[in-house]
Amino acid sequence: MSLPRGAPSGSTTEREGPAPSRRRSNGPWRAGLRIRTASSFAFGALLVASIMAALTFTIARAYLIDQRESGALRQSYVNARLVRDALDDPNVDIADLLTSLRADGRSEVAVLVGGRWYSTSVAVSERSIPASLRTVTSVDEAGRQLITIDGTPTLVNGVALPGANATYYELFPLRELAITLTAIRTALIVSAATATGIGALAGLFVSRRVLLPLRRVAVTANEIATGRIDRRLDASGDPDLGPLTDSFNSMVDALQTQIKREARFSSDVSHELRSPLAALSSAIAIAKRRRGALPPDIDDVVDVIDDQVKRFQSLTVDLLEIARVDAGSADLHLEQLDPEVFVRRCMDSYDDPIEVVVEGKPLPVFADKRRLRQVMTNLVTNATKYGGGADAIVVSNGPDHMVRLSVEDRGPGVAAEERDEIFGRFSRGRVAASQPDVRGSGLGLALAREHVSLMHGSLWVEDREGGGARFIVELPAEVDGHEPITEGIRR
Repeated sequence: MSLPRGAPSGSTTEREGPAPSRRRSNGPWRAGLRIRTASSFAFGALLVASIMAALTFTIARAYLIDQRESGALRQSYVNARLVRDALDDPNVDIADLLTSLRADGRSEVAVLVGGRWYSTSVAVSERSIPASLRTVTSVDEAGRQLITIDGTPTLVNGVALPGANATYYELFPLRELAITLTAIRTALIVSAATATGIGALAGLFVSRRVLLPLRRVAVTANEIATGRIDRRLDASGDPDLGPLTDSFNSMVDALQTQIKREARFSSDVSHELRSPLAALSSAIAIAKRRRGALPPDIDDVVDVIDDQVKRFQSLTVDLLEIARVDAGSADLHLEQLDPEVFVRRCMDSYDDPIEVVVEGKPLPVFADKRRLRQVMTNLVTNATKYGGGADAIVVSNGPDHMVRLSVEDRGPGVAAEERDEIFGRFSRGRVAASQPDVRGSGLGLALAREHVSLMHGSLWVEDREGGGARFIVELPAEVDGHEPITEGIRR
């Protein structure tokens, strides 16, 4: 045997149409604990990775520039000495001399001799040399400066040659160094981004592990809320969660004891009321048979007492039924029913005919005939009292192999904020409160939902097109010739 989807065994889940979201829509949105934990891990990883990347880049940049400057300075001093020695020869060809000095092609050379400028490239002129460096070298000193020429960082070394009345300059473009530093910077940025992503994943993993016990608490609490009051948290596990587990189980034990005590009290009270009610009913029956021997004013009193006793009897029966459900002693006898035939037979007992509308070909259902009849009676009675009378009963197939019995009325409908409240015990909605002359105990809809829940179904109310309310009973249907699971029905 298989249980249709949407109808778990023993479940008393209530719903109004499609299952509502449990997320609160009021108030500002706030990230969940998992997102906050993952964000914290990601931020921490980003912070650490950024600091390490900045330190690494700073150290690498300083080291590479220092190495390049040291090598360039040594080369400049060697070349300057060669130029100084060569200038002792009055017949020296300075242009050829400078060309020979840049045989490796990694630098440009310029020299100022007796106020005349010589260089290995037309792009290098006296204006290419910073004024501050020319000032330093004009007083028989050496200097260096990092400048930018045409977007390229360039190191300029200047060496004064006082004996030859000349100044030697050598320019070292740092293109390769800039490319290397850019590659290092890119690699560090990618590494920091990767570390941030890994931190976020680690945060999600850790938060999942940390929140797993809390998820078990939530699942257990939800099962308890749906009627499985015998569920408990596993006492074995993390010792840090021991106090929470013990407190939760103790709370549920106390709750279960309280529910049993209240159910037993209600059952005992309702049962004890049956005897005096039976005696009152017998006495009133005798009084009604002797109506002719009683004064006229006493006849009216007998009618009032008879009406109140019948109302009291109905209330007592409802209380006994609810007490059995609460005590877990309700018996359920499922049998295969044709929903259309069943509803038509139920409606035949009413003096005023109620239209039965059949949509499609409804599937057979497995239900408790007595309980389902009482559900339909309660819904029709409720429509008669507060909804201007039942307008129609619609029998149709619902989603996920479910069958729907919808009682539609012509009343003012049920406000959205009251659609769950009216199924509470002794609860009467705004429409009922506005009709004090209409008597009701407030147990009819509550008992109807209890009956439907026992049969693994759902009961809710929604607006009817064109005005009025539609109370919908949804029950699991027979699927491929197999009835729903019925083991463990006694509650």
